[in-house]
Amino acid sequence: MISSRGHIKDLPKSRIGVDVDNNFNPTYIKIRGKAKIIQSIKKACAKASVIYLAPDPDREGEAIAQHLAEELDSHGSTIKRALFYEITPEHVRDALNNSTEINGNLVNAHKARRVLDRLVGYYTSPILWAIIKRGLSAGRVQSVALRLICERENEIATFVSTPYWTAEAEFTTRENENFKANLWQIDKTNRRINSEKELNDIKQILSKGVEFTITSFKINNPQRTPPPPLITSTLQQEASKKFHFSAKKTMVIAQQLYEGVDLPQGRMGLISYMRTDSVRVNENTLNELRDQIIGKFGKEYLAPNIRIFKDRKHVQSGHEAIHPTKIMIEPDLVKGSLTPDQYRIYKLIYDRFFASQMANAKYRQKEAIVSHQNIDFRSEESKPVFHGYQIVSGDIIERGNVPDLTQGEIVVINNIEFIEKKTEPSPRYTEASLIKKMEENGVGRPSTYAHIMDTLFNRYYIKKIDNKIQASELGMQVYNILIPRFDDIFEVSFTADMEKSLDQIETGKTAWTDILHKFYEPFIAKLNAAKEEV
Repeated sequence: MISSRGHIKDLPKSRIGVDVDNNFNPTYIKIRGKAKIIQSIKKACAKASVIYLAPDPDREGEAIAQHLAEELDSHGSTIKRALFYEITPEHVRDALNNSTEINGNLVNAHKARRVLDRLVGYYTSPILWAIIKRGLSAGRVQSVALRLICERENEIATFVSTPYWTAEAEFTTRENENFKANLWQIDKTNRRINSEKELNDIKQILSKGVEFTITSFKINNPQRTPPPPLITSTLQQEASKKFHFSAKKTMVIAQQLYEGVDLPQGRMGLISYMRTDSVRVNENTLNELRDQIIGKFGKEYLAPNIRIFKDRKHVQSGHEAIHPTKIMIEPDLVKGSLTPDQYRIYKLIYDRFFASQMANAKYRQKEAIVSHQNIDFRSEESKPVFHGYQIVSGDIIERGNVPDLTQGEIVVINNIEFIEKKTEPSPRYTEASLIKKMEENGVGRPSTYAHIMDTLFNRYYIKKIDNKIQASELGMQVYNILIPRFDDIFEVSFTADMEKSLDQIETGKTAWTDILHKFYEPFIAKLNAAKEEV
């Protein structure tokens, strides 16, 4: 077994490398520094009758396999494609026994994506050079992500804050039981106090000793369902929120766990393939998980039936959700073999998967509405009755304290406090919230989120302050130059539609050159107009 260490070929850096007059035919050349690796691969395969190519099972991996096959084609060996979704002895044997051919549709989807990126970057970056300085770059997807960040900056800069007030009151029942409630409605409309005049009017009505009536008292028994196993985007989001890991760091660690770590029983991959947008998991793995749940917590903590999570629309579904390769390998059992960060990510993946087939968490909730004239306060209590999956996830909710009340009962204000606040703009993105925004809008794919973020940081277009992403002065300059001139090219919906087109190439529904022809003419028209302006 020998590694290519990623791509061995790419478009040249010194020229465009795409023949736009010949159906956008790309010219791939060997990446500088890869010649020795290619030679060592050729030497190792010289006498082999069968060669198995096993890069990652996605577009990038398929392109790597294709380029390796081109270099090895003269050897007369049979070349097969092995797809490893989990790197464990049994899964590797199964992949080799069920090897296939290189998927031309995946290769074409990668080719289309790479050519699109090159055309956009090669032709639009000089606009930035002419106005700001040489060396800057634009990117088909990275510029859309930058646009989201800069538009949020503009929203914050132009936001006009206005004051408002909320109110919290403590009430006492005839049995001297106390509970707190918050202002909920004024004139049967959910809202806060919006002016000083209204505040003063309400203060005249509400004071200590004023009687309120219980107009509604409800007890409910809701259940909470566990979230699905992690996918690429949610893994990055959770790692960002819980550990402040960058998307790149999270994916580096996940790659290590996927490729394998040294355990007492030997080297083994601990998680399935980590670039995925699907929440599905095969039935055999789910049954193994369910047996493990019964063994550890008892049958009452198991979901009655196998819980099937639905994928969102436009999911590629090529790979399963991220899950442990061996459910019996609990995080604490291998903690000594992992780095602290590897342990954090493995436990995050393991616990989320484990919880996904556990019983619902059960709660007892109380809600009381207390009213006086046109003003309603609401008090809420939530207490767990059965922890269910939350015994693993740890997100048990317990808040409020409401006594048992009766509709029509009279209670008295014991104390009331009015709190002045100000309206605030939407907060700056964190890496987690930006990735979520990109995912929701179809910008990028699981394999690209980390790279997009990393590129924007490396180009100094964005910076991170207190875990919040902020556009730099340079980033705002780039945004202000690109968006007025290429508004539709660097627009969220256009980029999302292009991702769908790449998916269609991947499934063989669309020819890769058709997508490029459709894109190229309007793009060049915009480009020529921008050049004349500059």
